[in-house]
Amino acid sequence: MSNGIIIYRGPSILDGSPIVVIATGLGSGSSNRKTGALVQTWILREDVSPIEAIQNGADVSICGACPHRGRIEGGRNVGRSCYVNVGQAPLNVWRTYHRVPLANGKPRAGYPEARPDELSAMFAGRLVRLGSYGDPAAVPVWVWQSVMAQAAGGTGYTHQWKDASPDLAKW
Repeated sequence: MSNGIIIYRGPSILDGSPIVVIATGLGSGSSNRKTGALVQTWILREDVSPIEAIQNGADVSICGACPHRGRIEGGRNVGRSCYVNVGQAPLNVWRTYHRVPLANGKPRAGYPEARPDELSAMFAGRLVRLGSYGDPAAVPVWVWQSVMAQAAGGTGYTHQWKDASPDLAKW
């Protein structure tokens, strides 16, 4: 099994822009002591790098009304307080998805795409983090229902809790 897989590609529930959700850590757990074997899910704009999305406000598609995303003033993002360093894992996941060469020029393979009917079995017995970057409310609920159907457990958070599907509350 690949260490990463595309679990959703389509419109953002938040604004209809193209997004992609990639799960990593399926083949082997992270070397990060805090997350270990927790499967990470990355909610990204499909057409814009995470860094560019923050700079031009396109991150609204994956972050929605999160107060930590900052705001665009005079062509710059100001007031950003999000703890995620998008220049690390989110950018690497996005580059791998697009097969963009790393700084050393070495190409990386992209991710395979899962069929919706495969999701439950792929995550069976695993612990899953919904939205290691990005808000789970940007993704259709059926994706998370499929992912979590046989999962051992999971965690996630949405700032869109008032507007998001009540089905997200259980995770």
